[in-house]
Amino acid sequence: MLVAGHGLTVVLTGALSEPSCAVRALPPGFHFVTNSDAVRVSDIHHTYGLEQADERWLLSYRNQPVTAGTEGHVFAVFGGHLMWHAASVGTDHAYLHAGAVSFSGKAHLFPGVSNAGKSTLVVALVARGFGYMSDEYAMIDDIGDVHPFPRRIRFDGVSDADGVVVDATSIGSVEASPLVPAVVVLTSFEPKAQPEVVEELSGGQAVAALLEHCPSMIGSPAASLRRLARLADQARVIRCVRGEAEEFADFFASVILGTSSPHP
Repeated sequence: MLVAGHGLTVVLTGALSEPSCAVRALPPGFHFVTNSDAVRVSDIHHTYGLEQADERWLLSYRNQPVTAGTEGHVFAVFGGHLMWHAASVGTDHAYLHAGAVSFSGKAHLFPGVSNAGKSTLVVALVARGFGYMSDEYAMIDDIGDVHPFPRRIRFDGVSDADGVVVDATSIGSVEASPLVPAVVVLTSFEPKAQPEVVEELSGGQAVAALLEHCPSMIGSPAASLRRLARLADQARVIRCVRGEAEEFADFFASVILGTSSPHP
């Protein structure tokens, strides 16, 4: 089986008991290749293996074990690996590890490391009327615009079996078009902290702060730097302290954006 997307071609060997499970786990922009004869060996970037042992499924990468569990679990992990491969190569966009929402035709980004509460904050904003763009990666193009990376939102785990999975359409609207960036918020979570703007960043400071959250610098450093510079030129980049997501969502709408209602 071949999977392609974002300039990558990935081989997955092994039989599937439920192909729909694999389809649901594919990140945005990836698809299964139906005509594998047209793909040359030199076009393949990564190879994974899938096998079943009793009621457990085993996922391997380059013959090294990755994870084991239900079929849903291993495909969720496989999907995460696909996202990382695409983000670290960065041939088509600079991938910023960030949550992203839309408001009044513009994009707002919240860069952060894994388990920093990006998904929780994005869901809180979408529930208040913002459009969902991503809770994992924001894709930045050559002119600095932000492209959606919509996926099923996961909390406290990687699959239906060991975490909570939310379809963004069940809580609000999903943005489908690339948008000009307006605000980039670099947040640090502090329990029970009152939300506040710590500082405004501009020029080299802003770009340096964004680079910390851009895995595309691994494979495409020059193009990624150029794309992030375009992003920083267009957007207000600020550093904030935040406590709980619900409180910060209200703070972002009322104080940072200056609107009493986030509904576009």
